[in-house]
Amino acid sequence: MNVAVVIVTYNRLNLLKECIYNALNQNNIYTELVIVNNKSNDGTYEYLETLSDDRIHCIHEQNNIGGAGGFHDGLEYAYKYTQCEWFLLIDDDAIIDNNYIKEIQSKMTTDYEAYAGTVYVNNEIDIRHRTRKDNGTVAIEEYDKPFFKCDIATFCGLLVSRKLVKEIGYPRRDFFIWEDDTEYCYRFMNIASIGVVTSAILNHKTYNPNYKIGDTIKDDWKWYYGFRNQLVMYKTYEKRKYIIKIFKLYTRAIQYKIKALTSKKQHEEYLHNSELRFDAIRDASKEKMGKNAKY
Repeated sequence: MNVAVVIVTYNRLNLLKECIYNALNQNNIYTELVIVNNKSNDGTYEYLETLSDDRIHCIHEQNNIGGAGGFHDGLEYAYKYTQCEWFLLIDDDAIIDNNYIKEIQSKMTTDYEAYAGTVYVNNEIDIRHRTRKDNGTVAIEEYDKPFFKCDIATFCGLLVSRKLVKEIGYPRRDFFIWEDDTEYCYRFMNIASIGVVTSAILNHKTYNPNYKIGDTIKDDWKWYYGFRNQLVMYKTYEKRKYIIKIFKLYTRAIQYKIKALTSKKQHEEYLHNSELRFDAIRDASKEKMGKNAKY
């Protein structure tokens, strides 16, 4: 089995080094690495230029094109310029166990063209990365089984076959960040399920599974992309969810607008939250994609 590991990185050199080491040292598995450097300025470029392993291919982007752009370019390169039959998609903070791919290989059947493993954060399983279209996140009890199916898996350890990539193409570059992995899974949902091999372990080192929108008064800029991309995705694949999401965003945007008018102390924060949602709705309706200079 030969696997091209596609790693997207931005300014996390120490984690990237660990990520590379584990990806290259998979037990009894041949791996090549396609590393997409999103114009890091922390010495990543200089470090990657010192690597002499022929299995490593580096793409140095001229601009930060986000995770979505990185996965698009990385997978496209892996598909066109390596002979690998499988492609593993991870960020630089996803540290795969040395047996990650071998464990998946041991459970492979001809029924599946995509696989994933178990994501851990601080020694606890993070169930948010494996979901089912109509039932949400897969319950923690499912991880007691050696294998289960899901419909959607994040790019935190998603393994896809060359055959599948040939059929559905690459992730949407214009999503910039967030929801690109979900949209990608929607594209092959009617073709193939994702087999989750629970003994394949990945340690997600920087993700905070407890962080939710609303943890701080001012919403993070990334939520703009999450809202916009989710709307575009639902508009394409699930009209009912699209209508519900539009309604919820409009309602919340108006609520924040009212709070901004009535609050002196948090006026700017509430106004930001309101505008962020209105901007996401407007841009999604026009399919104005890519990076928004405002966010």
